[in-house]
Amino acid sequence: YNYSDYGNYKDGDNREIPSSFRSQDYHLKIGLKTTNKSRYEIGFQQQFGRDIKHASLPMDTSYDDTSIGYFIGKTMFENSSLQEIQSRVYGSFVKHQMHNLNRPNAKMMEMISDVESKTLGAKIEAIWKMNDVQLFTGFDGYLLNRDGYRNGKTIRQNGVLLPTPIYNRASIWQDTDQTNFGGFVQGSWKINRAHKIEFGARLDRNELKINQPSSAFSNLYSDLNPIDWNWSATAQYEYTFNPLNKIKFLVGRGVRSGDM
Repeated sequence: YNYSDYGNYKDGDNREIPSSFRSQDYHLKIGLKTTNKSRYEIGFQQQFGRDIKHASLPMDTSYDDTSIGYFIGKTMFENSSLQEIQSRVYGSFVKHQMHNLNRPNAKMMEMISDVESKTLGAKIEAIWKMNDVQLFTGFDGYLLNRDGYRNGKTIRQNGVLLPTPIYNRASIWQDTDQTNFGGFVQGSWKINRAHKIEFGARLDRNELKINQPSSAFSNLYSDLNPIDWNWSATAQYEYTFNPLNKIKFLVGRGVRSGDM
C-alpha cells in the first residue's frame, strides 16, 4: 500500500505553479511455484488519483481510478521439445474526469469530461527447442472499449455575459470498440559456428467499431466498422568471421492498424 500527497511547487521567480495531487494504491498477489520451476500468479491492484493539477494543461483532473486484475503462468516441461508455455490473462478498468473549474477560462465556459476505458486481453506462447533450432509460437489478443462525454456550459460569448447559459454535451469516444487477435512465430537456427538464421512472422486481425457515432462521423466516413488483416515478417542471416567481427543481412515488413 502506498499513499502520496504532494503540494504545488515554486519556480525560480518564487511563483507557485499548480501541480499538487493525492494518490493511493495497493497491490495483492498470490503465487505458486512447483518442483519443476513452473510458476503461477494471480494479482489485483488499484490506484486512485485525486485533485491532480496539471501545470501545462488548461484542465485539471478530479479523479483517475484504475483497477487491474491478472493471471500469469509459466509451465515448464522436461525431456521434451516443448520446453515452456507462458500464459497471461488480464483485465483493466479506468475511470477518469477532467475539468477547467479552477482555471481562468471557466469564467467564459465551464467544461467537465468523463471517460471510461475497459480492456480484456490474453497471450499464450510456447517455446520449443529442437536440436539447433529454437522456436517461439503463440497467440494474443485484446478487446478494448472506450466511452465518455464532455459537458459544457457557456457563460460568456465574445466577452458578453449571456442572459441564459448555453449547455452542450458531446461524445468523446462514441462508445468505440477495438478488437485485435494475432498469431506469431519466431525462431533462430544456428547452422554452425559461423552461420545463423533468424526469422519471424505475424498475422493480425484488427477491428474497430463505433457503436454511437455522431452525425459528423456518419457524414464524413462511409465505413464505421473497418476490419484489417495485417501481416508482418522478418528474416535475418548472420555470418561470424571471428568473436570480434560479424556481418548481418536483414529484411522485414511491419504493419499495424491505427489506434484510438
